[in-house]
Amino acid sequence: MSDWKKAYSEILSSYVGMYKEARGNLELRNEILAEVKGKILEHEPLHSVELPQNLRVAIQMEWLSQLDPEDQQDEIAIIQWFLTLAFTGKNKEDVGEGEKAREEKARPTKAGDYKKAFTAFTAAQQVFKEEMYSYDRERGDTKDCKTIGQRTRIVQQWWESLSDDRKAEGGRAVEKWNKLGAPKETHDLKNLPAMAKDFIETVQRTMGSHVVMFVGHESGEGQIKLAVFETAPGDGKKVFTESSQSSKDWVLTAESILTDYLLTDPVEEDSAEKQEVEISLDEDGNPEVPTWDGQNGWGRHTRAFSYTALSWRTL
Repeated sequence: MSDWKKAYSEILSSYVGMYKEARGNLELRNEILAEVKGKILEHEPLHSVELPQNLRVAIQMEWLSQLDPEDQQDEIAIIQWFLTLAFTGKNKEDVGEGEKAREEKARPTKAGDYKKAFTAFTAAQQVFKEEMYSYDRERGDTKDCKTIGQRTRIVQQWWESLSDDRKAEGGRAVEKWNKLGAPKETHDLKNLPAMAKDFIETVQRTMGSHVVMFVGHESGEGQIKLAVFETAPGDGKKVFTESSQSSKDWVLTAESILTDYLLTDPVEEDSAEKQEVEISLDEDGNPEVPTWDGQNGWGRHTRAFSYTALSWRTL
């Protein structure tokens, strides 16, 4: 069986120059590749030739060594993209990297990355970063500043081209990242006073509100450190937290309550222990109307609702 590159060397040689000159013009390069493929398929070799599953990638690989070094890097990225998706006919999940692995690998590790809440769009750019970069490189010349300026539009097109499953995967990553926040080891508490002050002063300026903010954070094994921030009254008064003995006592009490709250594990409500509503039946077997003895207004409302719901299930 003949080597396909030798069998079609004349065709390849006649087009390689055009392909090199089309650097940065993806549309023109695609046209050249399509024309070369057509010529090869029309050509009848003297001997049987085994063609690669993806002829486009094979042609690109054959020409790779003849491209400029900088152009080779862009070309390699595109080839890898096709080898993953087109050549194998599988996506990354099919070849061994599942959703959990992608999410863990893509999760941002810098505290600054969490300053703004993630969206499905921004999370997907992290989870499918390599695919997005390949899509961007295919459609833009990184050496052309004007094309680089169009990257936002290209990334938006990439997002719109994603399947619903992949968009949903980005959404699931959002829920996890926004809930967990930045990794604990990246927390820089030196910035806490400045950020807290900036926040409460922004609220004061934009909404005319006086703000008292309690902040609690873990400072060691089982230890909670607290801080109180307050906006300036602006009318010559002392700040509320220092204005009287009562306000000072209130701060101490609030700090104690907050500490207990942060150190206490959440208690899961056991539905089995909920009080069941008992319904008595009359002589004919019909539900009797419950009495209101010992019930306030809200208790009566709750009992009536439970009674009605259970009665309908019984009927």
